[in-house]
Amino acid sequence: MKNLETVKSLKIDKLERMNSSVNGNPRFRVYFSNGFVSQTTVDDGLGYSIQNYVGENRPLLDVEFGTHYGTVQVNKITVSSWALKAAQ
Repeated sequence: MKNLETVKSLKIDKLERMNSSVNGNPRFRVYFSNGFVSQTTVDDGLGYSIQNYVGENRPLLDVEFGTHYGTVQVNKITVSSWALKAAQ
């Protein structure tokens, strides 16, 4: 993955299911609160865990994006440290 960049304090507005990979793993198109649209990478565990970050009580996230074969994809998602402090 190239051109990695982290954007802080985003929320996921919507997930749209894409076709599964050849190995049967889920893929999603992800719509973020800043209007940015990306997708999960093929055969990445993020396809399973990303569903936990959507809903009424969705947390603020730090999202690392990168390009893979010219497509912007989500590389890593972590719950924002700011959101963790606020929850304590």
